[in-house]
Amino acid sequence: MAVSSDLDVTCAWQHAFNVAPNRRGPFGYLLEWSGLGGLVLGKDIVVWNPLGGAGQSLLGGATVSCVGIIERFQFGGDVTDPIRVSCFLSQENQTNLRAKLARPLVNTKVRMSWSVVGYDDAAKAWFESIDLLDPKWLDGLVNTVDGALQIDVDGAPTSIGEDEHLQVYRFEVEVVPPPNKLTTLQFALGQNQRIVAAWGEAA
Repeated sequence: MAVSSDLDVTCAWQHAFNVAPNRRGPFGYLLEWSGLGGLVLGKDIVVWNPLGGAGQSLLGGATVSCVGIIERFQFGGDVTDPIRVSCFLSQENQTNLRAKLARPLVNTKVRMSWSVVGYDDAAKAWFESIDLLDPKWLDGLVNTVDGALQIDVDGAPTSIGEDEHLQVYRFEVEVVPPPNKLTTLQFALGQNQRIVAAWGEAA
């Protein structure tokens, strides 16, 4: 994964649902998501923590409870560039989102947090590849392109691997910084290669 003026990380989302010892990610977890005028998505996906038993504590215990499993993370690199996240949700969260999006949105504020981890082959260790430093969550506004809000959730499910009974729903949202709000992010190539970047502008 290269960190440059822009960031585009594709995560091994199917492997995140079915962690195996030889899978080295990157893995991404949408840990919290709320907004659009009071909608709070539940942390109802529980998967094995790839870092469990590795002598590290980036994600806590043996499992990770999260809102969704991240498929892709995109950021242009400049302070006003949008951040776009796509992930997979449970049916309950998909239903709640579709109900909210079926009506005109009067509030486009969202708050989310995540953990994206990669594996450093040289150091033989996991590391946080996309991290929120200050604050530990991201406040944003759903972006609008040509009058269309950049938020969508699939109506049809996606199967996890070959098991048609294990189904999730793709959710994608693109956010821009709110006025007078500065967020500090950190991107990393490995344990010792880190870039700190600002998103938004302080008052």
